[in-house]
Amino acid sequence: MQAAATQWLPGLRKWRAFVLAVGACCSTTVRGQLESVSPEPEGQFMIKAWSMADGLPHLSVTALAQTTDGYLWVGTLAGLARFDGVRFKVFTPQNCPELPKSRIGALFKGADDALFIATERGGGLVALRGGQFHQLLGSGNEQDEIVNCMREPSGELFVARSGALWHWNGTVLSVVSTNRSFYPVSPPNICEDNQGRIWMVSRMDEAGRLLCFSSGRLESVTLPGPLAGAQIRALAKDASGQLWLGTSAGLAVLRGEGFEPVELPESATPPNIRELAACRDGGLWVCCANYWQTKYQAGHWMGPASQISGVQTALEVLAEDRWGNLCLGRYPEGLVLVSPQGIVTKVGPASGLPGATVSCCLTDREGNQWLGLFDGGLVRLQPRRFRILGGSALTTPVYSICEGHDGSIWVGSSLGGVYRFQGTNTTRYGASDLPLTDVWSLLEDSHSNLWVGTSSHGVYQFRGERFQPMFDRTQISDRVDAIYEDRKGRIWFGHRAGLSCYADGHLTKLPMPWFSDEYEVVAIADDKQDQLWLGTRGAGLFCLRDGNFTSYNTTNGLLSNLAWSLFVDRDDALWVGTADGGLSRWCGDKFANFTTQDGLADETVCHIVEDSSGRLWCSSPHGPFSVQKHDLESFAGGQTRNFSCASYDQSDGMASAACTCAFQPSGCRTKDGRLLFPTLKGVVVVRPDALEVNAVVPPVLIEEVTVDGKTQDLNGSAALTAPAGRTRLEVRYTALSFSAPEKVRFKYRLDALDSSWVDGGAKRAVAYAYLPHGRYRFQVQACNNDGLWSSPGAGFDLIIPRHFWQTWWFVGILLLGSGAGIALTARRLEKVKAQRRFERQHQAHLVELERARIARDFHDDIGACLTHVIVLSELVKGDKEQPKQVEAYASKIGESARNAVHELRTIIWAANPRNDTLDGLVQYISQYADNFFQATPISCHLDLPAEVPALPLTAEVRHNLFMVVKEALHNILKHSQATEARLRLTLQAGVLELGVADNGRGFDVHRFGPDHSGGLANMRHRLQAIGASLTIQSRPGAGTSIIARLPYASGQEVARASTEP
Repeated sequence: MQAAATQWLPGLRKWRAFVLAVGACCSTTVRGQLESVSPEPEGQFMIKAWSMADGLPHLSVTALAQTTDGYLWVGTLAGLARFDGVRFKVFTPQNCPELPKSRIGALFKGADDALFIATERGGGLVALRGGQFHQLLGSGNEQDEIVNCMREPSGELFVARSGALWHWNGTVLSVVSTNRSFYPVSPPNICEDNQGRIWMVSRMDEAGRLLCFSSGRLESVTLPGPLAGAQIRALAKDASGQLWLGTSAGLAVLRGEGFEPVELPESATPPNIRELAACRDGGLWVCCANYWQTKYQAGHWMGPASQISGVQTALEVLAEDRWGNLCLGRYPEGLVLVSPQGIVTKVGPASGLPGATVSCCLTDREGNQWLGLFDGGLVRLQPRRFRILGGSALTTPVYSICEGHDGSIWVGSSLGGVYRFQGTNTTRYGASDLPLTDVWSLLEDSHSNLWVGTSSHGVYQFRGERFQPMFDRTQISDRVDAIYEDRKGRIWFGHRAGLSCYADGHLTKLPMPWFSDEYEVVAIADDKQDQLWLGTRGAGLFCLRDGNFTSYNTTNGLLSNLAWSLFVDRDDALWVGTADGGLSRWCGDKFANFTTQDGLADETVCHIVEDSSGRLWCSSPHGPFSVQKHDLESFAGGQTRNFSCASYDQSDGMASAACTCAFQPSGCRTKDGRLLFPTLKGVVVVRPDALEVNAVVPPVLIEEVTVDGKTQDLNGSAALTAPAGRTRLEVRYTALSFSAPEKVRFKYRLDALDSSWVDGGAKRAVAYAYLPHGRYRFQVQACNNDGLWSSPGAGFDLIIPRHFWQTWWFVGILLLGSGAGIALTARRLEKVKAQRRFERQHQAHLVELERARIARDFHDDIGACLTHVIVLSELVKGDKEQPKQVEAYASKIGESARNAVHELRTIIWAANPRNDTLDGLVQYISQYADNFFQATPISCHLDLPAEVPALPLTAEVRHNLFMVVKEALHNILKHSQATEARLRLTLQAGVLELGVADNGRGFDVHRFGPDHSGGLANMRHRLQAIGASLTIQSRPGAGTSIIARLPYASGQEVARASTEP
């Protein structure tokens, strides 16, 4: 047991050094008095921006749309961009001639998945359908810029700023009206009523004009009664299809043939309406002069009226977001949000918005809010999943957190003392209260006593608003990592010297077996069976029951001896978070383990807690993550092969995602269900019950398929057909999830080649080299940031036909020709029989020689390795009292065994007659070279013909050529100090040339003459034995090139001659 624990000492020292370095590097000067800290308010939204540096064609974004396939389309003043969350694909008149101009004015979603693109200053209109662009209108009159699109049963109706109208029936664009006398028409104030009439508001004069298009005519409409003479300001259509008109005299509604005034409820705001906007729930936003906004529904004001103060210009209504907030914007205000409850929120440059002018907004299908800025690019707004406790009051490293009985939160920091958060009040206890040290553990016990464990000054207790030292250094170590209260009210301390217990006013130190100062108790938990569990740095897990300790470590199935966190769940199961291992669960008799290969988000687990829904939350050095406990139990029981975790990082609202480790408690769950985790920049807080899970399955699309360097057209194709022969396939795919595109993960497979799904990670492309003939099916799936997988994903079929000599008809002709040849040679049967007898004798001779060569290889290669194993085994027996020496011998035994296995595979390959072709040799050498350099800093390049002829080679020729290449590759790795190696095969003038070259340090060839012994001499001897030659080119500092030349026609003859006795 002691030996097993000792092997963890280097890792333990590494982690301890890391923890201490974090505290030292991130510390700040501590003032020596109790302070009340006033935190700055935290932003409501997370802001993510994309600019030209990210691929956006221009910083001025004019329009946004999301098509049915899931792509986000961005119109700018320098072109149209298609966005998948990671990459922009830009379309301009240069690469898309259908676009008349690069200045995009508007984007409209049409029927049958069509997207309509309107260009500025010229009235251009383009339709995108089925991945193809079609120009409907070219550049023309600047007044004819398309500003609105309305869906009709017969197609789409387009309205220009001039008032002209066009109709698109899916095939033909026809002119509906050419009346341009009311220019300009206000784009947001165009609606169609239930009778098919088109209503518009014109800004041709200060009073505004109400227009109506009906029966082929566009005319101005005069308002009757109390509305006569009022200024026409706004027009809107609510969710039920009712049309509303906003004027300086109040609100009107369309009934029958005209608008009638609406008697509004009493309000503190005057009825001078400037803007109207429809609500998703059927209501109507009414925006009055002086920036008063309120919501109107069914004859009542819904909620209080709100006034936006401090604005410099008149705001414009953009849209209503998915939370029911009214979005307004204009320079220099950025974005202004008004909630139905009358709360006004400003999101501008001061909040992190990269610009001050919001020109458009969009809510995507996942609920993300997108903003197009005229001066700042593309922006995504998301509500924070995680918040920072106290805002900016605490931004230094935090090690421990606990909740008080009064609901306050106690926080232990790095060299910054202890913080207490009570509601909106924050109190800091600095150097005058505690020594200048790291606070590693905090606990408020059942008697409301606050216990503090420090990194260098032992234990303190908070009494009467003061911290008092508790124990003598002889009773407890000055380094206290963990404090825990068990079910009986006893206080347990984990420290450098082991374990201590405080009960009935007395502190007792408990001696632990197999324990030394190198190990510390860093985690403590107890279960319903009155067992106390202890996690340590380096000694694994201990269980204390009835005064006896039981040890569990990697020899018992624990993933790591660095047991950093413990948690006992509602079912009394013990969960163990380890460092560099993963998560383990103990259920009475054995460990169930969960690693990153199974789906765990991180191999280091710093803290474990369970929320009210039965989901486990864990912190790690890379951020918190959560997983359904039921999924882990199903995996442990064998019902599933893997599981998914939801990971969280800075994109979810944290200042730092790196959580601190190896202290207790390093996180907590509060009485109201919040979860708190310590990080290198304060404490992050999440409410699991309020956390929105991304339930939208990400659409998976294949964007590009390349076969032998040529891009294939996938539109409308059931299958792709490649040229005959070996084919190189490259596939670029994507998944359209915009909540956290960087967290999207992929898996793919190519049927008939991949036996199971391949984990593609975050990569959005895959390549297959040299696929043989056959029929293939490529499939790809993706999961979003919350682990929801798409099914079935996307895919396509690929057919690689045979060469003509591989077809059945060619084989049939060949068989007929063979039959005719047999008939013609019947009269020479006796001669043929004699020739066959000779060939059988010769073949038997070749077999004997091959058996001799195999026996020689077994003796020289396998025998040497096994002899080495035997010698090392005897040394192990003699030095078994020296663990380190035994470990060294064991490593050498393993290496010798691996070498023996590799040599055995080489012998089997050489002896297999199926490989007696140049093609088989090239495939084996290519695979060997690629695997040989895989874990080295040397990159290997293969320069091979697209098609290798089926040149027959004997086993001796193949074996000797392979051994020459193998010796050359080993020389490159051992002696060349190269960064690149190149394997080249050429076939010309009846000679096969097989070359190996590197860019290493080279050597003086003249130092190794013909009589020199060693690896180069062995290469020459092997090649001479099969009738080939060796050329070596090298000089100091210029790399080395080794070329083996074998004549085509003499390949078999030389090999055969070399086997003569």
